[in-house]
Amino acid sequence: MRTKLKLSKFYHDWGGLPVFAAGALILVIVIWLIWSGRPGSTTNDEAFQPTGTYQNIPTNGTELGNDDSPLTIWLHEDFQCSHCKTFSENIVKPLIDSYVQEGQVKIVFVNTPILGRESFNAATASLCAADQNLFWEYHNLLFLRQGKPNSGVFSLPNLVDFADELVNAGLPLDTDLFGTCVNSEQEHDAVQTAAELALKNGFTGGTPYTLIGNYPVSGVVKLADIQQIIENQLE
Repeated sequence: MRTKLKLSKFYHDWGGLPVFAAGALILVIVIWLIWSGRPGSTTNDEAFQPTGTYQNIPTNGTELGNDDSPLTIWLHEDFQCSHCKTFSENIVKPLIDSYVQEGQVKIVFVNTPILGRESFNAATASLCAADQNLFWEYHNLLFLRQGKPNSGVFSLPNLVDFADELVNAGLPLDTDLFGTCVNSEQEHDAVQTAAELALKNGFTGGTPYTLIGNYPVSGVVKLADIQQIIENQLE
């Protein structure tokens, strides 16, 4: 009985229901924030599957397609950008399967990290993969693992661990060389080169940004619209 009285006195002395309810709410919010922003939290835990398409297409770093293709598309994206992921899946992949595969178009990916530190981390890691001519597979993996921006998903340790997924999928990545490249104290030289190329291509700040020949396209648009632009450029 005395224990109950002491607890009751403590409860009322500290403000009663309003204070304890507010405290409980704050605790729930803190737990949710920690959970939602936990390092490594991605939007997709689906197993990575390499695409056989790239085996039939010439690749050179971030370039995909024949050098003598009549049309070049410069693709400016940030790996933390959700719209870029949508654009990659709904627009770029169909273009690769048709125009690039048929030798009509060459695509050049231009790293455009604008959303913070982890965007630069991902850009650097993608270029380390490009050094081993596995950029496009790693590109797909990064978008597959994309999560909340700057939440730890694209921390350097995670980016190195992601490389193991390529190896487990049978791709010939030297993980030691990749890890050394990612963990070097300076950004990959090609990050700055990409920034200069983006400005030259008319990039002004938003991703995705696409330059189709000499025709600029900002944001996510319909595949049919992109196809029409390509057809016009090829004429």
